[in-house]
Amino acid sequence: MGEILDLIFGILGAVTGGIITVLVGPWVAEKFKIRENYIVPFREWCTEFYGNLNEFDYRYTDKNKGNLDKLSDIQIILDYRSLHDCLIDSHKWLGKISKENEDVSDLLTKLEEVVDGFWHHLEDQHPDKLPSVGDVKEFNRNIKLLSRDDRKEIADKIRAHLSLNIPEYSSKNFRKIREYLIDMIP
Repeated sequence: MGEILDLIFGILGAVTGGIITVLVGPWVAEKFKIRENYIVPFREWCTEFYGNLNEFDYRYTDKNKGNLDKLSDIQIILDYRSLHDCLIDSHKWLGKISKENEDVSDLLTKLEEVVDGFWHHLEDQHPDKLPSVGDVKEFNRNIKLLSRDDRKEIADKIRAHLSLNIPEYSSKNFRKIREYLIDMIP
């Protein structure tokens, strides 16, 4: 009799395990897929954007506006392009950010509009010097190949733009965005 009960419990255990695997397995797999396809890229973006925003804040906002002439022309162009590129990717995450922090979402949206609008204005003024290139290495190479006068002309336009006291470039706003980002970085 003990052998029959062992066999019955073994079969019931196997059937129960199979049912649980069939029902729960896809849910577990989906949770890991969401993490892999959504959470990890979001955190990577937060990390990259935090670094870019922190450097930009340090070099170009309120407290350092008087030092813009001390920065190299290439540095200014590359920093602004880097900020632009990170902000372009922010649209993927604005829904998530707005659910968690509406103020930061609004600040990011406004900053993206200002930076993107000005960058495309520069591209329109200098289509042969600032090509719309997706690859960062190619863009960096193109900037370094420009004449010194061309780089200075573009950098001076960025300097002038940053000197306009546009509220979206305030250190206070950058700090609010960075505080949100730092909470999202593992």
